[in-house]
Amino acid sequence: MLFGVPLKGQTRTQLRQVFKAHGMTPTREDESYWYDDYDPHSLLKGASEFRVGYVHATQRFALAEYTFPGSADTGLVARIIAMVQAKYGPPSTMTGNVAVGAVLAIWHFPNDVGISVSRHWPDTTTYLDYIDRPARLAMEDEIDANERREAQQDVNSQNSAY
Repeated sequence: MLFGVPLKGQTRTQLRQVFKAHGMTPTREDESYWYDDYDPHSLLKGASEFRVGYVHATQRFALAEYTFPGSADTGLVARIIAMVQAKYGPPSTMTGNVAVGAVLAIWHFPNDVGISVSRHWPDTTTYLDYIDRPARLAMEDEIDANERREAQQDVNSQNSAY
């Protein structure tokens, strides 16, 4: 659930209306791209970006991600985990050390939906993701296929030069 709406199965059109109704300002909305981007500053303290990914073929939700810039704040990931934990309870799994290093906390829910909080190291930027696992995999497959197609087009367009 995000803004009181279950994410699984929602269309891009439906979620755009929900996000705008809750004050999200779009910075990019484009059906030809997998992600829509929003400015979350007024809604979630410390968040700098909010990206929502969709399966291109169906225009259905795949993932949403808040970005919290770390600026060498090693305690940020613990605060975001605590925020999510206050709403959903303790994570289903957690790896890493919140004081130093990479961290991943995951909450599993029914219907292959989950939430994760992660930090890569040495960057302390923290990510809060809402994920429909099968839809995310479908989106990633589409992106990979598109990248392969573009690479082949590049090779074909330069074929006569060598």
